[in-house]
Amino acid sequence: MNLTNFRVTAGEGRTLSFTARDASGAVLVITDGTLLFELLTQRGGVKIFTKAGAIVSGAAGTYTVTLTDSDTENFASGNRWFRVFATVSGTTTKCNEGRVLVDGIRGEGTSETIP
Repeated sequence: MNLTNFRVTAGEGRTLSFTARDASGAVLVITDGTLLFELLTQRGGVKIFTKAGAIVSGAAGTYTVTLTDSDTENFASGNRWFRVFATVSGTTTKCNEGRVLVDGIRGEGTSETIP
C-alpha cells in the first residue's frame, strides 16, 4: 500500500495519478478490477465523498481519480485523509492512502505544510 500526500485548492479540479500496491508494497495488478477513492474528514474519520477510479494500465497497477471543481468547491482549509480500495476477483485491498492538504474556500489559504 502506498502512502501519498497531495494538495488541492477549493473550487479547482484535479486528476490524481496512483500506482496500486498491496500491503507488502508490491504492485497490485488491477486488470478487470474496480477502484473506490474515499475522502475522509481525518484518518479513520467520516466519509466526505467517494469517487470511482479509472484504470490506466491494469498490469502496471496504475490508475487515476478525477476530482472536479464541484467536488472541492466547499472545502475549508486544513487536512483531510483519503484512502483507495481496489477490488479484483472479489478481493478488496486498500492500495493507497494519505493526507490531503486543502487550500480553502476561494483562496482562503492555509499555513500548513505537508512534510
